Amino acid sequence: GKATQVRILAQESERARTFIVQDNGRGMPPASAGGSEGVGLRSMRARADAVGGSLTLGVSSLGGVEVILRVPRPWQSSLPGSPAGD
Repeated sequence: GKATQVRILAQESERARTFIVQDNGRGMPPASAGGSEGVGLRSMRARADAVGGSLTLGVSSLGGVEVILRVPRPWQSSLPGSPAGD
């Protein structure tokens, strides 16, 4: 069914910022089981890649989906137009 709980976590270390979103919904079928990534997930992966990060999907401890975005430091140097990235 639809999620009734969502948990959003943000963590920071010397090496990366990590953002975790979890819910207790019905989850998503794995791509290997005949499911496929939609435009939204492909777009999120592309944006993560653009800044040298990663996006992973898994099963949440709440029973639904878990999305983890990891962006390495220095993230400013990965962004187009930033002084460190020029």
